[in-house]
Amino acid sequence: MHDVDYEIQIHNLVNQLSDCLVDYRMSIENAEQLLKRIRKLEIQNSALIQENNEQKRKLDIIENSRIGRLGIKVYQLYKKNF
Repeated sequence: MHDVDYEIQIHNLVNQLSDCLVDYRMSIENAEQLLKRIRKLEIQNSALIQENNEQKRKLDIIENSRIGRLGIKVYQLYKKNF
């Protein structure tokens, strides 16, 4: 009788351990997918930072030139009146 109880307990422990290993493997796979997504987002973020810096540079050129400032004023008047 005791041998049967131990066999049942061992069987239950093996099943629990197997379930834990499956959960662990799924956790690792999910973490790997999240890391891939993070890498993609970091690349996108870098590209957006570069694009933003380029736009700032262009705007700075416009705002710091006479013709650019005049163009901005003309645009503001146009926008205000139309």
